[in-house]
Amino acid sequence: MTTRHRARAPRAAAAALGALLGATSAAPPAHAQTVDTTATVILQGRADPRDGKVYTVVPLYEGITVGASDFKLKYVDDFKINLQGWAMQSFGDPRPDINFDVTRPFPNGAPNRFVAAADVDVAFIEGKLFNRHLAFRVGRQLVMGGAARITQLDGASLDWRIVKGLGLTIYGGVPVTPRFGFNRGDLAAGARLYYRFNFESELGVSAIDVLGLGRAARQDAAADLRVAFHRTFYLTAYGLYSLKELRLGEASGALNWQPVSSFLLTAEYRRVAPDLFLPMNSIFAVFSQETRDEMGATLYWQPVKRLRLSGDYRAVGQFSDGASWGHRGGVKATLAIDKGVAAGVELRALHLPTNGYYQARLFGTERTGNFFFSLDVDGYYLENAILSQNYSFSAAATAGWDFSPGWKLAVTGMGDVTPFVERRYEMVARLVWNQTVRIREVK
Repeated sequence: MTTRHRARAPRAAAAALGALLGATSAAPPAHAQTVDTTATVILQGRADPRDGKVYTVVPLYEGITVGASDFKLKYVDDFKINLQGWAMQSFGDPRPDINFDVTRPFPNGAPNRFVAAADVDVAFIEGKLFNRHLAFRVGRQLVMGGAARITQLDGASLDWRIVKGLGLTIYGGVPVTPRFGFNRGDLAAGARLYYRFNFESELGVSAIDVLGLGRAARQDAAADLRVAFHRTFYLTAYGLYSLKELRLGEASGALNWQPVSSFLLTAEYRRVAPDLFLPMNSIFAVFSQETRDEMGATLYWQPVKRLRLSGDYRAVGQFSDGASWGHRGGVKATLAIDKGVAAGVELRALHLPTNGYYQARLFGTERTGNFFFSLDVDGYYLENAILSQNYSFSAAATAGWDFSPGWKLAVTGMGDVTPFVERRYEMVARLVWNQTVRIREVK
């Protein structure tokens, strides 16, 4: 299910997309040779205890992805159209939502209260010009890498291959604000200059400037590096510096060693300033001023085909008025018992000077023909009791049936005992329709 978002400027995305489509339509007619469409519909029913009562909520989720490619344009190579959106509608007695709350009576006059929402995650056209030396993308998109981190915006981006290995990416537009989220800004622009030594090694420097309410919301510069010293050994590093606050927002580095495909060892270090992940004009930025450091290692090993092992350990430091150190880590083992049958165990621990917990988890899955079963049992022991209770326990079991191509029915039962609820039981039923259609025009 796609994360729910509310667009701040959907008209800007639609206008930009429509303008460029209109410009291309002025040329000789072009027809897509391949159109891929994926639609997913999930109907779910569950109980929602609140206000001392148990309500029934029946949400309906719909997601659609459309991709059109293989256009034959005279001056544009690799032209594509991409669209991904979602819609949600809740029947029964959903929680009140001030943004999407509609009341419509049934024909017999009884009230029918439901909550509806919809949005477009991405909607852009892209292609390459000048013998594929200049790539463009226009519309709602995700800009990733360098100082941009992951920025969703309504706008345009260009990637120019200047000479062999050297390139420049520039982008600009209106940031998209997530629903129930804070304002991400009113205008964003940035660039990244990079040099690609080979397929596995690249160095980049970048900057971004975001304005909100007439003031700077973000002004960052960053550098990123990936170097493959050997086919089994490579380094990744990243650093981001706030030009407005004049301090480090994020720094990370990782050494990866993978002598064979079944073994990977990673040693890494990371420092973050959580307040610099928020716009500087946000009131929430003043509530998080400490710096957090983590250093440790992660191991993945598959000694035999049926067994997968993984583990990690981190020393965790928090720095505000003074330094305090803790640690976290865990191990996980998954065994493929038979074809379609797997079981595993996971143990984790977190210990900080002020708090911590120990976790134990058992899980298993089985697929037989068109049937699917899963079981998950999870328990926590809390170092500091919450409401005089220092343990938490939860269990969930699911049975699924693929009764027809593209159709799935699943029923999940859940129960838990936590410091916040004495005991809770819940049943959830899902009906899923997932269909992919490919249309290819042959002349």
